[in-house]
Amino acid sequence: MSKDDKIFDPNDHFVGIAVRIVQVARSLPKTKVVNQISGQLIRRHSANCKQIKLV
Repeated sequence: MSKDDKIFDPNDHFVGIAVRIVQVARSLPKTKVVNQISGQLIRRHSANCKQIKLV
């Protein structure tokens, strides 16, 4: 198997999603409503990671 033949790793996929979610949450304006929504996004994603035992 050469370097170009990368096997799909679901952990890499979910880490990439987590990074994007945190970037989006940090880029939103700092208001009470947006803080609530970004907190929900982060909590929801961490629950998904726990379900597939990444955390």
